[in-house]
Amino acid sequence: MTTLMKTLRATVFSDTQRREFDDQTECLARLKARPALRIPSRLLVRTQYEPIEQGRFEAMVHALEADWQRMIGAPAIERICGAGHYLHRDQPQAVQHALTELLAATAR
Repeated sequence: MTTLMKTLRATVFSDTQRREFDDQTECLARLKARPALRIPSRLLVRTQYEPIEQGRFEAMVHALEADWQRMIGAPAIERICGAGHYLHRDQPQAVQHALTELLAATAR
């Protein structure tokens, strides 16, 4: 935890915010320690971000993608062009194709 976050936690956060922050930190540490899932998986991610999401939020999401990939054991990060937060609504054919391939792989 950075010095800035420690200072904010001690001086600005309410009791509830401190508890949530601490619980989130503990949860993230536990997730990093877990082995990847041992089931076939695919990681589909969006390429479209709303103007309010662009910049730091978008960078944070991209930084998390490698963690998601490791946690679920996906062979690759698959970017779904033209898809926003709701991939299944924006690009239903791409999601259906990924699911079909995943089901075929599990049938082998």
